[in-house]
Formats: sequence, structure tokens, C-alpha cells
Amino acid sequence: MVFENKLRIVFFGTPAWVIPFLDVLRDALDMEIALVVCPSDKPQGRDGEVRPCPVKLAAQKYGLPLAQFASLKKPETIDTLKNARAHLFVVLAYGKILPNTALVLPSLGSINVHPSLLPLYRGPDPIRAPILRGDGQT
Repeated sequence: MVFENKLRIVFFGTPAWVIPFLDVLRDALDMEIALVVCPSDKPQGRDGEVRPCPVKLAAQKYGLPLAQFASLKKPETIDTLKNARAHLFVVLAYGKILPNTALVLPSLGSINVHPSLLPLYRGPDPIRAPILRGDGQT
């Protein structure tokens, strides 16, 4: 498929380990990050201080457009995603399920990148679990 300009991507993510993926997409000459979506800031750590997630900090550092939604099902959320005019959604460790009303928006669909073999290691610790179990492949 040929695009008039660049392939427009909406990137969904939360933890630090997904930032290298964001970096690759951001640095690609034929791609444009139209929007970065991450969860709302939450209390973290023993002190319970409200802190932004690593993906939010990276998006701010890079000057990328950023959105944090309380709900992915609200009409204003869907409008924001629609206005990004994305060709593709890329989802890595976002932590919420995208509703069908969002998934139908990008012209090329959505890609969910997962760090382990599904469905075996889905859940809170998909990277360490196969290592701790001694699996030879993940």
C-alpha cells in the first residue's frame, strides 16, 4: 500500500520496556506517531505518590502528541482516536482492552505486540515467568 505521506500510527503503551519499540517507530522515515496513548497517572511505589508512566515521560521528552483516557469507550475518546487519522494502532502492554469502536478506526487495523507466547504467559509477568520456569522458547 502506498501512502501520500507517512504511515500514521497511534501507539498504546505503559511500561519502560516498550519505549524501544516507540523509538523505532518514531525514528522510521516513513512513519509518523500521530498520537501516544497511555493510562492516567496513578499512585505508585511505597509512598503512593502519583507518577506518570514511563511511556508518558518518553512521549513528553520526544514532543509527541499524548492522550490519557479514563475510559476507551467514551464518545470523546473515540473522537480523539478518530481525529488522529491513523493507518495503524500499535499496542504494547497498554493494560486495557481496546473496544471494537476503537479497533475499527485505523485503515490497516491494529497490532498487539506481546512479550511472550500467548496465551501461556499472559498476565502480570509475561517476561519473567518463562525464564523462571526454565522454558527454552518465549
